[in-house]
This record gives sequence, structure tokens and C-alpha cells, in this order.
Amino acid sequence: MKARRQVFSFLLAFFCILAAVPSSALAVNNELTTNPIIGKNPLSIVYPTDSQTTIAPGRDFYVIGNIDDSLVLPDGTHMEVTVTEAGSGDVVRTVYTDVKDNTEGMYVDYPNLSITGDKEAFRHAGMPDIIYDPSDPESYKNTWIKAYYNDDFFTCTVYGGLTYYDVNPYDQNGELLRPLSGDYTINVTFSDSKNVLAHIKKEITIADYPEKVLTRFDPQAHLVNVVSDAKKNNWMTFLDPFPGYWNTTMFNPEWEIDYESTIPGKWKRNDALEYAGGRVHMYIYGTTFSSTSYSVELGLMQSCLDMDNPARIDFRYYDIGEPELPANRLTGRFVTMDNGQYVAFTRVNTTADGAEGYLDMESLETVESTIDFQGTTFTIKPDSSLSVFGVTRPIQTKEISYDEDAGNYTYPNRVSSVVYKFEFGPDLSSPVAHSNTTLTRSYSDGNTVTSSLEFKHVLYFDKGMADLTDSIKIYAKPYDSYGNELGDYEYLFTVEFDK
Repeated sequence: MKARRQVFSFLLAFFCILAAVPSSALAVNNELTTNPIIGKNPLSIVYPTDSQTTIAPGRDFYVIGNIDDSLVLPDGTHMEVTVTEAGSGDVVRTVYTDVKDNTEGMYVDYPNLSITGDKEAFRHAGMPDIIYDPSDPESYKNTWIKAYYNDDFFTCTVYGGLTYYDVNPYDQNGELLRPLSGDYTINVTFSDSKNVLAHIKKEITIADYPEKVLTRFDPQAHLVNVVSDAKKNNWMTFLDPFPGYWNTTMFNPEWEIDYESTIPGKWKRNDALEYAGGRVHMYIYGTTFSSTSYSVELGLMQSCLDMDNPARIDFRYYDIGEPELPANRLTGRFVTMDNGQYVAFTRVNTTADGAEGYLDMESLETVESTIDFQGTTFTIKPDSSLSVFGVTRPIQTKEISYDEDAGNYTYPNRVSSVVYKFEFGPDLSSPVAHSNTTLTRSYSDGNTVTSSLEFKHVLYFDKGMADLTDSIKIYAKPYDSYGNELGDYEYLFTVEFDK
């Protein structure tokens, strides 16, 4: 295990270095081969989708497709998936099976497999990752047997050459399966002993997609906004399933079967590899500490020391802190943090709206916010408060740990506090620290989500302050987890007392 971890770390570092190398032009070409007997090709490739035929070097990928009723596949039909190199025509991957509806060959007892629902029923899920020969448990690691088909669909996992998670990295001929790079053709063929029954192919490119998105996929309104923004900018949003993440209702609803499972150490490695190269645009909203965005994708970039490199990552957020503020009749738009900016303030509420670090989403319907507040003056009564909302960005840390089985990174350093300076006059000021740089949103369905990169700070102005002065200037400065300053004080607004 230790040796395997060292190999994975070395290769991962290699791909981090390659991140600075521009990708070649990315072409999409999906060619269907027509069956001359049937007329219409009875096969269709669903994944990779046409929009995601560029696949990161080293990562595994699914080949998943549907089979039309017009194609009858007898028991014992040979299914074969090959990946051939463009130009040379060399076959670099071959995956096959001769067993139709191979439910007995599903390793549902695999220790690292987490199944939702009935384990035995999951044999019918068609997940190719867990195919093995029951008479030879070690065969689970063999990459060339990861194929499945029945009368309705076919599935296959193609090994990328870098994940090394419960994998035999050598093919059926004893050759090391190295990471690929360049243009290739996926071929899916069904045949009997004499004839090709059906065939389909699809062109793919193994390369780093040059511009890509890093974001949480919920709530739905946020995902819609991100996908729209990414499409406008020609940035890739990864929506295809990663090997090791199986959800038929989500990814293949036309099958009308409901199965779900994950192999965390596998799919998270594959997910992370998409972020080892290219330029990443992170959307800061609802990013929990345990989310894939934070613990996998950002974690990988932390390990590549990319957090302070604008050529590798930038940070976007809603200018009003939310997709919409109904009480204000405002819709959020995405803006990008400046280089070297660690915190952005988005709005101020003058109406009492709950505790620090907590936001009842239903309050957005009634509580109006002040958006263009910087440099303005708020007039308030003594013994009242203002709620200040904002976002923080991830910061680089060298203390990173990696959990092999879970596929997660942990890293301690972050923007952990904001100090507000209350300036009563030229020679009198008082710093007030707010160390809760998280925001818990509470939704009407009872669900709560705690964002690791957003905050709500409640600033209280008591009668003693009003007795001391007529107005207070408010400044703010962020600090990291070790108490280090992150920039200078920034002037926010002035509070004037209504006495």
C-alpha cells in the first residue's frame, strides 16, 4: 500500500506540473456505424456525452450506452470495448465479456463498495466496476473484464492508468497500462463466433480541459446559474458520472431502474484528476467542509500548491451573496475576486435576522438588505445591530493529509476570522473579532447546509458606544487559522446613532 501511495503521489505531482502546459485544440466527433442489415444502428453511446469527450490524463472513464429492441443478443454474445490511438490505429485498451447479464459476476460484497438499498438486488444495477470472476477473488483487480451488457444497455469501465485503487495496472498481456494522451477512438462491438452483430464508435481526446468549473451542485437554482455562466464562458461543468459513482436514476433515467452505490476511494480519485490541469473557476456558495468541492477537488489543488496561482484558479461569488433576494427583487450575478483578495462583503441587513452564522432562507422573502453599502452611512438606534454578509476564498496551506480509502484531503489553514475595527474618533478605536467564518443556511424542508467559505457577522452597537460618540467608522481585516493578517484593514461603512 505504501509503495502504491508513493507511485500515485509521484504521478499526481507530475500532472500538477503539466498543468501549466496548454491543451491542444479539443475536437468532438461522435460517429455511429450503421448496421447494413438493420439499417439503423441499434447501439447508442450515452457516456461519454458529446460535451465531455475530453477526458483528463490518467483518469478512468465509463463507456455506457443503450441497446435498441431491434438487436437480439443471444447468450454468449461477445462484447468488446477497445480504445485505439488516432493515426497509428494501435489498440491501447481492450475490455470484454462473453457473459450476458452477468449478475453472478457482480462483487456486491466488495468491502469498499457502499450500496444504498438491497445488496443482492444491486447485482442487476449493471455497475461494471465490480465485475469479477467469483472463482478467483483477485480477478476483481483486472481491468480488462470490467464490462457488462443485457438486452437493454451496456456498460464498461476503461482504466486510465493513474488511479491505482484496487487495480492490477497490467493488462491481460502483462503490459503496464500507462496514462494516455492525445486523440483516440472508442469502439464497442457485439459479435458471435462468425459475425459482427453491432458496432458503434466515438472519438475522444485525452487531455486537460483548458477551462473548467468547481462548484457544489445544489441547490438546483445555484446549479442552473453555474451551468449557464459556464456555458456563456465556454467553461466545462463535469456532469458525466465518474467511475465508482453509480446512480441509475440520476444518470440513466431511461433504464427505469433505481440503483445507487459508490466506491469513494475510486470515484474521488477520478474526480480529482480533472483538476490537476487547466484553469479552474470556483463558485463560492454552499461549499461544506465535507463536500467533494472542498475535500477532493480543492484538496488536489492544495496539494499542487495552486491556491495563489491565478493562472490555475480564480474565485467567483454572487455579488449579493445569494442567487436571489426576493425582498429586494434582486437576482445575483457572479463576480470574480481580485488577485490577493481574501474576503468580499456582499450585503448588510439593518433588520434583526437571527444569530451570527445562521440564515433562515425564508427570511429572504421579507428582510431587505443593503447591497451598495461600502462607504455609506447607516443610521441606527443604540442597542441595535447590523448583520454583515460575505465570502472568503481558500488560502494555500502546506499542511495537507490524504485519506487513501476515503479519497479525501484535509488541510487546516483557512480564513478563520475577521476583525472589525470600530473607530470612534482619530485617537480611539476598538477591534472586535468574529471567528465564525461559516454560514449555516436553513431551508423550508428542514435541511441545513453549512458553508465553509461564507459568513454572517452580527455587529452590535450598545448604548455605551452611543454615549461615547455620534458615529463610528467600521473597518475589517481577515486573519488565517494561525492568526496571521491577510492584508490591511478595509473601510466598510459608518454607523450614525439616532439619539
